[in-house]
Amino acid sequence: MSSSRKAALSTKVKYNLKQLQQQKLSLQKRFIQATVDLPDEMWKEVIGYLDLQSVLTFPCVCKKWRCLVDNETLWQRVFLKHAAISPFTFRIPDSTAGEAKGMSFWKSKCLKYFIGQRNKYYKSKVKKNIYTGTTNNMEQLLKNIGVKFQLGIEDIAGRKHCLKLSYKKVFKSSTLLQWNSLNLFPDWREIKAVKVFGLVPVLYQAYNKPLKSSPLQKSLLTSIVIPKGLQTCCSDEKLSLIRVTSFLCVALWKGSTDVAFVMASLHHHNLIDKLLYGSEERMYSIEHCPILDDIDHKYGLHSYDCHLHLHSSSETIWEEKFTCMGCEIIDKLVQLNVTRFSPFCNSVPSLSWKTDLFHGSLNRVALLDVTVIDCNKVIMWSNSGIVIGESSQQTEVDFDNFTEEFLFTLTDQFGSVEMKYKLTDGNYIITAVKVGIWVKHLNGWFATNY
Repeated sequence: MSSSRKAALSTKVKYNLKQLQQQKLSLQKRFIQATVDLPDEMWKEVIGYLDLQSVLTFPCVCKKWRCLVDNETLWQRVFLKHAAISPFTFRIPDSTAGEAKGMSFWKSKCLKYFIGQRNKYYKSKVKKNIYTGTTNNMEQLLKNIGVKFQLGIEDIAGRKHCLKLSYKKVFKSSTLLQWNSLNLFPDWREIKAVKVFGLVPVLYQAYNKPLKSSPLQKSLLTSIVIPKGLQTCCSDEKLSLIRVTSFLCVALWKGSTDVAFVMASLHHHNLIDKLLYGSEERMYSIEHCPILDDIDHKYGLHSYDCHLHLHSSSETIWEEKFTCMGCEIIDKLVQLNVTRFSPFCNSVPSLSWKTDLFHGSLNRVALLDVTVIDCNKVIMWSNSGIVIGESSQQTEVDFDNFTEEFLFTLTDQFGSVEMKYKLTDGNYIITAVKVGIWVKHLNGWFATNY
């Protein structure tokens, strides 16, 4: 075949392909036009077969569809359809009341009823663990509710990035979360704020299982504006760790500003309330009302319980429970009297990490959960954070068995914990523990004036 004939054939093929593409676009436009031109009655019939998630996203397509969805009869059908398969019991509102209360009655009732019944049911399932003082059986409770965790990042240009959870581990007093990605993180220098959200289903089916097509309630769990000038606190061969707050850290690939992963540790105190009652913009919080006592002249200075849990990203390193602790005020800190405890660690204090491609371990890094319960058996201070082992100045030196001692410190606006540990005869042991509450927090908690 000659070159001129090949060129002519190629031109003809390109022309035919172009014609087919134009015909396809024309057919798509006709289909869209025909779809949009459907009578409103037919559209209402179609919408009636959609699930709640689709009905909520339907108005985002165009103005006409938004008007179609704002229909009380439609929302009444949606409500009754999902109420029929819901495990919760409902009191069906009178339809005449809807006319008196406006056109948004059934729509608001539909969402409020399902959310309210969900909150009532799962709130009744929250039980306190006698040993830790926090929520009991948290892992199963999160699974039953169907909670998912999401990381939200805002960069300096105002763009928002959302990441799905990569790793989760539930411990006795806290839940460890990790997000890692090869290409979804912006550059560390461009990150302005970090938020952690909980995604909670609204609809449930038989046996209280979350409905797959259920819309999700987005609850803000923590919001952090990244301060400038943060420095690396520790590193290994592959990455460097930056501690943003006590409970959140960011790992960068060594020698670069590329984010390897973000890790957060959430204490279980009031976590279920934050998930069920929170919103996307505001984090749910419970205002503390002081319990007064005019008889006890040392009110707030005795009868404390404290649970400490030192762990890695997968296993327990050391754990202890202290009860009936007295205290004394030393330099604006109410120092709790720590009694006898078991010094032996179950494993080496280190924090293992893993991404899609690499894994490693950060030496002398761990996670520490602290729960302090006051004399009224109410959690007064709770925290779960990353602790870095720093070299400690030893006041007493044992020349027969001299090893370097390290110090873990966890401090926030409510209190402080210090733990010293060292390697002795091949075993890591805890040599000293100090737990304190700031006097300012104690006075605000008990309405005292120490």
